Order: sequence, then C-alpha cells, then structure tokens
Amino acid sequence: KDAVGSVTQAIQEDHDHQYAKAYDLYKKALEYFMVGLKCMYYYFLELSFSSLPLHVFVITRHMYI
Repeated sequence: KDAVGSVTQAIQEDHDHQYAKAYDLYKKALEYFMVGLKCMYYYFLELSFSSLPLHVFVITRHMYI
C-alpha cells in the first residue's frame, strides 16, 4: 500500500467506528508521507547545490557535514 491508500482505508475504518485500526493506518500513512518529504527535500537540496559555482558549493557543503 501507499500513503494515499492507507489514508483512504483509514477514513473507511473511521466511518465504520474501527478507531484503533484507523489510527494505525493514519500512522502508517504519515510514515509514508514523511519518507516522501525527506526524499523531496534532499532532491531539491541537491539541485540547489548543483546550480551553485564550485567554490560556493565546497564552502557551504562543509557547513552541513
């Protein structure tokens, strides 16, 4: 399953008053979303560094290590 599928199923469990199952599915969906956000963050960070001149990249890169 993916994040959207987990949320969709969690909503259905909410409607069926299966709150414990819904809670677990919401947590699972949140984990999927967090992984996606982290991947996007590092992707855009990589893009921003790749567009900088080399000397700026080397200086700022050492600040984050």
